[in-house]
Amino acid sequence: MILGFAYCLELLMLAGQGVLYIGYAMTDIFQTPVAAEPAWWFLSLVLCVGINLRPRLFFGVNAALTAVSTAILLIIFAIQVKFVDFGAAFDAVPEAQSRQFSSWFLPFGLSGVAEAIPAAMFLYVGFEGLLIRVDSTHGVV
Repeated sequence: MILGFAYCLELLMLAGQGVLYIGYAMTDIFQTPVAAEPAWWFLSLVLCVGINLRPRLFFGVNAALTAVSTAILLIIFAIQVKFVDFGAAFDAVPEAQSRQFSSWFLPFGLSGVAEAIPAAMFLYVGFEGLLIRVDSTHGVV
């Protein structure tokens, strides 16, 4: 019983994190006022319900879009690779009046990577939570 309660609580917390992240992201992307975040939360919940109605269709479309995106990135990389000097990728040059090192590959240095880790993990938890919620509701409808 305790494990079931803990699992339900985890699903609720993951859902809250995912919805909260979607609200923040959509507010930043579309430059909507902060007061509009509840609308983004509602739309993300509608999206999750829609995914639960037809999860196989959603994951098929998701896999197709991932394949197309990967193909586009590979084409861009193949076109641009001849212009890239890989020998200078990690040549760190200290910025003026700063201890931060940067290169064309890491324009904000290692501190930029460290600052981006919380957002990347928050995004990962949101995506993982979406998959867990869809999998947990398999066969309910």
